Amino acid sequence: MLTLVFLVGCMKPETTFSGEVFIVTQGATNIKLGLVEVVAIPADTFNADIKARRAEIRAAIEKNEEVLKDCKKLQKEIIEGRNLDEATTNKLRRDCSNEGTLGKGKDLPGLIVSSIPKNAISAVTNADGKFSLRLPQSGKYAIFAKGQRRVGDKDEKYFWLEFVEPKTETQSLMLSNKNLFDIDTLKLLVQ
Repeated sequence: MLTLVFLVGCMKPETTFSGEVFIVTQGATNIKLGLVEVVAIPADTFNADIKARRAEIRAAIEKNEEVLKDCKKLQKEIIEGRNLDEATTNKLRRDCSNEGTLGKGKDLPGLIVSSIPKNAISAVTNADGKFSLRLPQSGKYAIFAKGQRRVGDKDEKYFWLEFVEPKTETQSLMLSNKNLFDIDTLKLLVQ
C-alpha cells in the first residue's frame, strides 16, 4: 500500500487537451475533419529537428518561390497574348498547376515534421473532428496536424502548428482556419 501511495505521488500531473479540427467555408459552413492525426512533440525536440533541417527547408522554400516567379511571368505572357512555344506550354502545365510543382509547394508546411519522434504523443480525430490528448505537465509542446478534403476535383490541404504548455487538468485546443500554418509561417520558423 505504501508503494502505491509513493508511486502515485511521483507521477507528473497531466493535462487533457480536448479539441476539434474543422474548416469554415466561405459560405460559413463548418466542415469537421475526421481521421486527422494530431501530434504533440516536446518543444525542445521539435526545435532541435527544425534547427538541424533549416537548410533543407529553406532550399525547398526558395525553389518554390522561383517556380512561383516563373509561373507569374508565364501567366503575364498569356494575358498579353504572346504565343507560347510547346516547351513553354509544357512547363506551364508541369509547374504552374495545382497538380504540378507549384501545387506541391502548398505541401511545404508538412516539411516541419519529417518523421514523428518516438517521444511524440498522438491522437486521431473522430468523425466529428474531435480529439483528446493527455500530456504531462512538464514543459511546452508543439502540436502539429495535417488534414485534407476533396472539393470538386481538387484536394485542399491544411496544416496546423500550435505551441501549448499544459498547466491545468483540462485545456481546449481548436484547429481551424483561424490558426492554419502556411508557407509564410514556415519562413518565419526557419529564419
